Amino acid sequence: MKIAIDNITIDEPAGMAGMYFEKLRSTRLRGQTRINIGRVKNTGMARGIGEVTISEPIAIAILNSAFEKYKVDAAVRFQLMDNDGANFIDSEINMANCREKPDGWSVTMRDNGDVETLNLQLDAVVSITPETLFTIETIALAQSVTHTINSDLARVAWKTPASKNPSHFPAWKAASSKAESTGTPQTVNDVNQEQPVWVNSTGDEKRVYVTARISIAHRSSTTMTGQVILYVISGVGTTSYTIVDVVLTNALTTVTYAVDREITVPQNGQVFIKLSFVGTSADYEFNYRDDSYLGVNPDNAVPESTCYGCYAIDALRLIAAIIAPNLVIRNEVPALEKEWITNGYNLRGVKADLIASFGQLWDDLNRLHNLMINRVGDNEISIVSFDFYIDNTDDGVVMQDVNYYERGTSSEVFVSRVRVGFNKWQSGTPTGNEEKYGNEEYSTGLLKINNTLDLVCTTLCASEKLIEAVRRQQFEVGGNRTDKDENNDDVLFLIPCYEYPIDTKQVLENWGGVWSASNQVLTKTKGSPDNTKTTAAFDKPRFTGRPVLVQGNLTSREWVLLGDTLTFYPQNRMVKVLVNKASYRPGAAGSGSDFNTIIEGFELKI
Repeated sequence: MKIAIDNITIDEPAGMAGMYFEKLRSTRLRGQTRINIGRVKNTGMARGIGEVTISEPIAIAILNSAFEKYKVDAAVRFQLMDNDGANFIDSEINMANCREKPDGWSVTMRDNGDVETLNLQLDAVVSITPETLFTIETIALAQSVTHTINSDLARVAWKTPASKNPSHFPAWKAASSKAESTGTPQTVNDVNQEQPVWVNSTGDEKRVYVTARISIAHRSSTTMTGQVILYVISGVGTTSYTIVDVVLTNALTTVTYAVDREITVPQNGQVFIKLSFVGTSADYEFNYRDDSYLGVNPDNAVPESTCYGCYAIDALRLIAAIIAPNLVIRNEVPALEKEWITNGYNLRGVKADLIASFGQLWDDLNRLHNLMINRVGDNEISIVSFDFYIDNTDDGVVMQDVNYYERGTSSEVFVSRVRVGFNKWQSGTPTGNEEKYGNEEYSTGLLKINNTLDLVCTTLCASEKLIEAVRRQQFEVGGNRTDKDENNDDVLFLIPCYEYPIDTKQVLENWGGVWSASNQVLTKTKGSPDNTKTTAAFDKPRFTGRPVLVQGNLTSREWVLLGDTLTFYPQNRMVKVLVNKASYRPGAAGSGSDFNTIIEGFELKI
């Protein structure tokens, strides 16, 4: 074994017998981003850290010169070579953890390059300038709540020997029945009679926006399926819009149904909302909650606008260019090339920098898409889909000489709950509850652990309605929010693309390979604004749920080749491990130890 400092061969430093090197998987970036960390087992020194001591004059001169010039950022290479001259350790003196003593420099090792810099600067907040101009099309935005549920008619029930069809009309009570230039709201005072909620009493055809949240606790002795139907009757016929399915079972279930539709109403046309079912039941009930509301509003004619922003991958690259200037970022996740990020200033027409750290953006993008940063070289990384990468890994290094192994259970893999969505989702519009990007919580059914897979975004906001409300401020018609606009100026907004959705269903599917180790079916326990009971299923878990510890021997060449996976064969059974932490002790062979390598990781499904 040969040792070199900045490519200059030196005598073996004191303490090398205790030197070991580590490869670590980042719990945050999820890839092996640190592969050459060098430590020394503590042998009882007074200062308490294990270290090697470099005493050769030429090496000390290199260290002194580098420190004087670059301080803790000095990059002094530390290389271990086999007898053929091939590097099997290519590390760097850790200038942030060294001491100069009478007998030389005592040092430990760190990784080379700007991948290590990225690890250290993940939370450094910087400003980046968005230069890509995007066009934002207008979307409908509720301006007011026009109806609430009449409390006197909030319960619709039937229980007699004779069966009856449970179809009915929710008892919407108009806040005002005064005819306006936009039409006339109507009150439903008989749930069993077809009565409109709004009439186009103007002289022209009207385009109106209907938004509602219908919150009900319902049941039926006969299981049946129906629909929430929005329809228009006019002189030219009936136009129906099926909004959502309604499932009745024998269990009293509280559900919120959302209506969010733009419709055209001819002159004198009438708008109706109905819960429609096929079949009959002898025992059913619908209990409408007082947080239900309806808004029938003409949408303000607001034009589209342009806005400066950055594609998600470009935002990461711009931040990296500041904190790790030599870092090259490759991307293999198409969604990051399509969705883009901006802030409230830019949404309302004021060009401004985006303020964030690499870690803030990465954390939320990872929560949405299940990503991994893969180390390609000292100054290069690749962003990949975690599941796709795992599916395409080979067996890796095969450890033939296994001294000891154990398989356990892990709360890091098994979870009792999965949380998904966005911390900030409320639109702030008068209805206050139009959004689809809320947050939800699901149970895996495991009760003997208390561990959550938390996929709720904390920095990015994808609220379409809030984005529209902020955007409209430049036209001064933003849903009665003109006094609140500045509250969102620095909020970072994520604008998704249709090809790569970020709704709850898709995010749970993206992460299915992880949570399905606990249970292949999730059951929703709560949500805002959507508390509809539902499940999510995924039948291709990537993990068995078993953590693995393996001790054995690798050659120096095998240590260099060791990457994300290691395979061994206990009792003639193949075990493939996703390596989370690996340590290698080059000097173990002469120390009487039975092994030179320790691997910790999670067992992969084969």
